[in-house]
Amino acid sequence: MNKSLIKKPTAILALAAIILVSLFAVSHIKSSKILGQKSQTIVVSSSPSVSPQAAFHTVTTIESTPSPVPIKLSKSTFTIALFGDSMIDTMGDMKYLSVALAKRYPDTKFNLYNYGIGAQNVQMGLDRVDSAFNYQSRTYPPISQTNADIIIVGSFAYNPFVNHDVNRFSNTLTALLNKVRSFNKNVYQLIEIAPLKDNFGKGPHGINWPPDLALKQSLHIDEQLVAARSVAKNLNVPTIDVYPFSTGRTMYTNPDDGIHPSVDGHTLIANIIVKTIILK
Repeated sequence: MNKSLIKKPTAILALAAIILVSLFAVSHIKSSKILGQKSQTIVVSSSPSVSPQAAFHTVTTIESTPSPVPIKLSKSTFTIALFGDSMIDTMGDMKYLSVALAKRYPDTKFNLYNYGIGAQNVQMGLDRVDSAFNYQSRTYPPISQTNADIIIVGSFAYNPFVNHDVNRFSNTLTALLNKVRSFNKNVYQLIEIAPLKDNFGKGPHGINWPPDLALKQSLHIDEQLVAARSVAKNLNVPTIDVYPFSTGRTMYTNPDDGIHPSVDGHTLIANIIVKTIILK
């Protein structure tokens, strides 16, 4: 070592500092290169984040809503009657509605009546309100004699008149709702699942019309479902509206016939019925 440096301790300290800074800089450069390589690998292999829009749709679907809190009602037994076409008829023994009601009202017994008949338009429904019901395995007195706590009226929208006439449909549905309300004040209008457009009626046991005819029928049904909602609003009849939850979602339609609700569809309808009706 240079003897002159030994005599100058300040110079020694300065030199040591320069050496330490140089060593730190070299080490930092090497670490930066390694970290940069790792960071690049993470970016390339990472999954894309879920968009806010996708998260919104997940939150708002009916299936993702929390299970209802059990409710104690004022009496132990309630009667609910459903009146309509095949959209009601295919509910069968209404086991899906029974399950949904039991979850919300575990201490209550429900008598459920299925007054659905397949292939009936709204005029046919109006004509049989005062008649005894005898269809398939179900035999009931006229719906006016059931003393139901609630009556749910189907729209009959899936069976347009031979000469489609939405004004006639609206006027007849108005007459039907008014007639039912003449003997029961707790009436709800059911707005059923959306039809499948050009795939309407497509399936192993479906009607399997050509796509243009299927689309035409589907549009007529859509028009009548919208009209049914307007009729109910004008009459101040509350709606059980399944339509917006099913639009564009084929899972709610039975793939066997392309028309009626699937198991998921009937479950959806049952859940929305229970969420909508008011029992005390």
